[in-house]
Amino acid sequence: MKTWISHIFVSLLVISLTACSGESEPKVEPSVSISGQSSATIGSNGGSTTITFSSAKDWTASSSQSWCKISPSSGKGGNATITITVDENTSYDERNASVTISSETVSKNITVAQKQKDALTLTSNKVEVKAEGSKIEIEVKSNIAFETQIETKAQEWISPVSRGLSTSILAFQIQPNKEFEKREGKITIIGNNLSETVTVYQEGISSAIVLSQNEYIIGSTGETITIQVKSDLNYEMKMPEADWIQISESRAVSTYTHYLTILPNDTYDSRSAVVSFVGSNNSVTETVTINQLQKNAIIVANNEYKLDARTTELEFPINTNVEFEVTTPEWIKRNTESRALESIPLRFTVEENSTLDVREGIIVILGEDVKQEIKVIQLGRNDSGRVAIIHNGINFNIPQIVGHNVSGTIYWGDNTQENYKENTVHAYQDDKEHQVIMEILGGEEIIIPKTNNLIEIDLTEF
Repeated sequence: MKTWISHIFVSLLVISLTACSGESEPKVEPSVSISGQSSATIGSNGGSTTITFSSAKDWTASSSQSWCKISPSSGKGGNATITITVDENTSYDERNASVTISSETVSKNITVAQKQKDALTLTSNKVEVKAEGSKIEIEVKSNIAFETQIETKAQEWISPVSRGLSTSILAFQIQPNKEFEKREGKITIIGNNLSETVTVYQEGISSAIVLSQNEYIIGSTGETITIQVKSDLNYEMKMPEADWIQISESRAVSTYTHYLTILPNDTYDSRSAVVSFVGSNNSVTETVTINQLQKNAIIVANNEYKLDARTTELEFPINTNVEFEVTTPEWIKRNTESRALESIPLRFTVEENSTLDVREGIIVILGEDVKQEIKVIQLGRNDSGRVAIIHNGINFNIPQIVGHNVSGTIYWGDNTQENYKENTVHAYQDDKEHQVIMEILGGEEIIIPKTNNLIEIDLTEF
């Protein structure tokens, strides 16, 4: 019996100890929590950064790339800090690595990005161009944004040519060199503190006649032009068979400077002629084209039109040799947008004048340096009428007025009034006699209701 009791006591003791042990040591779950951002960016020269985190249990850290190193790579649970060290990036591409912090079944990733090595290179730093000029192309290899600069002294003869934003080929237009000496200019490509320079060399001309200008556009009033010539040849100036171009005798004579007087053009047509400069033995010829504008004119049939109050179609022709535009007041509408350098019919709609007042408007035809104005005078309406009605009703229904754009004023005879509106009814305070006066515009016919307690109607002024 004692042995049996002893076994029961031992069992109870084991159970009691087991229960107490469970309460004092709870199970810990793994977890990792990163403080701050879970990413880092390092420059192309390399460097280090730190990441702070906490882990409930022991942890390890690893990197997916050999150029990205971690220290320390493991530790005990609690708050911890690791240092991420990145080598220099000698490539021309940005690169990425993933740092993983793990604790048993839990892990967190940190993305490390490193910028590329900046580069700006050219296929050639020297370009040679013939004297007659041409388009040149420069190939740029770059992984950065860049801009081009043309030195100030070369901007007159080197200019960029527009290209698509996706290309790395830069195009420039080289203008002809009209000097006998060769010239050079520098183009600089700049980006992110990097720069490359291209020098453009252009040959000078030889055995040539160079004119200061190859084309002149002269106004109809005429003028005197100056032609400067540079040449290493003997040459002759040959005049065209045009009596409106004359050699100016009033200017001092110079071997390489020529003055030509262009007489006024009194016609309505432009004209053109060519002056030639021919070298010895007819080996070289240069020309100057002289274009003279016509005498500009806008001629209309009449400068004033007087119209009645009704809506009217107004049409008149103009003769012109210039481009022109037309402006009108709001109540005159142009019907077409025709335009040509010849006789042109212009059509307008003049809206009805619903007032009694005469109105005026100006149509302006403007072309280059000439202008024509046409005055339009429109009379006011003369279809006014007056109706007087005496009644003794409590309510009064106004007569219906039939006509065109009917308007006017109703005077009710009790010191009140209002604008005419069809089917208007007015209520009085008493049934005494009242005289209703209607002053109407546009009325052609009147319809009077039968039941209005009418006493007298006066239509003599309607």
